[in-house]
Amino acid sequence: MTGIAAPLLAGAAIAITGVVVQQPSSLRWPGVTLLLLIAAASLLITAVQMGFLARRHVATPGEIAEWWPGLSDAKRVRRVRADLKDDAPLYAWWSDLSRWAYGLGIVALWAGLGCAVMPGHGDGQPVGRWFAAGVGWATAVLEIAWFVATRLRPGWFTPRRIARRHYYGRSGK
Repeated sequence: MTGIAAPLLAGAAIAITGVVVQQPSSLRWPGVTLLLLIAAASLLITAVQMGFLARRHVATPGEIAEWWPGLSDAKRVRRVRADLKDDAPLYAWWSDLSRWAYGLGIVALWAGLGCAVMPGHGDGQPVGRWFAAGVGWATAVLEIAWFVATRLRPGWFTPRRIARRHYYGRSGK
């Protein structure tokens, strides 16, 4: 999410922003479009930054043990456990913030794209552009629903759970 997808999508939002700035008269709502695209780029870049901060708090027990070569085995085990315990909430905090920024950035990107393709006044093909805008906005709404559902009930929609339900019925056994 923060290593490939968010930077790529942020770059796309910035590129589309450049097009909107050059051609504001071809859009119905250039100000709203720019606001949503800049919000998308900002949130996606924030997701990258938060992911970087989360990764600072991830290490294997073996890596942590290497940090304390002068300690006896018993003291090193206690120190590794303490370091893991200290870093776990920080990793969770930054990871959660990163997921929120990413999800909201995706919503803003879809909404911005929906605004960008809306037909302008006097457009020769308004039906197709309205349909395209509707697809962008519908995707933004579906993204919101997905985002909220996965935050309220984590793990309810995972490939493993779906496969179990498909092959074994509703019980999943």
